[in-house]
Amino acid sequence: MTAERVRRLSIVRRHHLGAAHRAASPAEVIASLGALHSSDPATVYLSIAARCPSATLADIDAAVYDGGHLRVLGMRRTMFVVPVADVAAVHASSTRKIAVRENVRLVKYLADNELGGADPAGYLSALKSEVLDALRDTDGLTGRELGRLVPDLQQKITVPGGQQGMTTMVLQRMPMDGTIVRGRPIGTWLSSQYRYSVAPGPHGIDDPSLSVDEASREVLGGYARRFGPVNRDDHRWWTGWTATQVDRAAEGLEFVDHVNDSDGELGATPAVAVLPGLDSTIMGWRDRDWYLGELAPALFDRNGNAGPTLLVDGRVVGGWAQDNAGAVVYRLLEPVSDDARSLIDAECLRIEAWLDGAIVTPRFRTPLERELSGR
Repeated sequence: MTAERVRRLSIVRRHHLGAAHRAASPAEVIASLGALHSSDPATVYLSIAARCPSATLADIDAAVYDGGHLRVLGMRRTMFVVPVADVAAVHASSTRKIAVRENVRLVKYLADNELGGADPAGYLSALKSEVLDALRDTDGLTGRELGRLVPDLQQKITVPGGQQGMTTMVLQRMPMDGTIVRGRPIGTWLSSQYRYSVAPGPHGIDDPSLSVDEASREVLGGYARRFGPVNRDDHRWWTGWTATQVDRAAEGLEFVDHVNDSDGELGATPAVAVLPGLDSTIMGWRDRDWYLGELAPALFDRNGNAGPTLLVDGRVVGGWAQDNAGAVVYRLLEPVSDDARSLIDAECLRIEAWLDGAIVTPRFRTPLERELSGR
C-alpha cells in the first residue's frame, strides 16, 4: 500500500468519511475538523450531514447556535463555525489584526464623509456602544431592527466603488472586534442574513490575556492534530498568517503525522463521502495532489474554492450537483469499483432525501457543478 493511500485512509477515519466511521453528533463532526467553513451557509449543514446521517436540521441548528459553537471570522479572513473553547485562540491569532485594519479603514471613510467631526474614531466607538446597548437583554436582532433602534446606522456613506450603508459597515466590524456574534439565520437554513447578539464573556470573545504567539500555537497545533501530516506551506495556507507568525507558532510544537503501518486497510467496503462545496477536508491542505490528483480544474473555481465532491477511500473521484428538480446528480472523473459506484448511488440518494426538496446552489460555482446543475 502506498504512503499516499495510507495517508488518505487515516483522514477517512479522523474526518468521518465513510459508513464505518460516521460521527454520532454534529458536535463530533465539528470537533474532528476543528472549524467548519461557513462562508456559504449550506456548507455547515451539508458537511455535518455527510458525516452524521442521524443529524437533522434541528440538531445542527442546536449545535451551532445554542451555546456550544460560534460562527466567527478567523483564519484566511474566512467565516468558520468553531467550538466555543477554541474561539478565543482563533480570534487572538487571526482576527485581532484584521479588526485593527478594518476599523482604521472605516474611520477614514467616516472622516472622508465628514461624519464625527474632529473625532471620527470617537464617533465610531460611540456608535458601537449604542449597538451593544440595543442588543442587551434581547435574543438577537437583525440589521434592520438595529437600524430602527440606532438611527445613525441608517446613513449611507461614500466609499471606493460606490455607497454602503452604515449598518453593513458597523456590523461587519463589531464581530471582528469580538463584541458581538452572528446568531441564527433569518428565514431558512440557506439564508445568509443573520441575527446579532452580544458576545459571551466579560471582554466578548477576545481574551486580552491571550497573546498572539500563545493563540497561534494553539490553533496551529489543533490543525496539525486533525489534518497531519502537514508542512509549512500547509500551515500558511490553512491559517493565512505571515511566514514569521507561522514559524513562531510552529517552534517547539511536536507535529504527529498520524500515518503509520498500523493504519492498514479500512476493510472490504469502500468508504464513500458526498461532500459540499468548501468542505473543510477538501480545503484542508495547500498540496492536494495526494487526494485530488488532476481534478482541480473541474472541481475548483479560479480562486481556489472547492465545489461539491465525491470521495472514495479519501480520494476525490468526481463531483455532484442538484438539477432544477432537486435531484442529486453526479459524474465520476476517476474509475471506481462496482461496489463503490453502488455506494455512491446510495449516498447521493441519502443526501437528496436529507435535503427534502431544498435546492442548494453553491456560493462559489465550479465548472462541473454548473454543467451538472444546468444553471
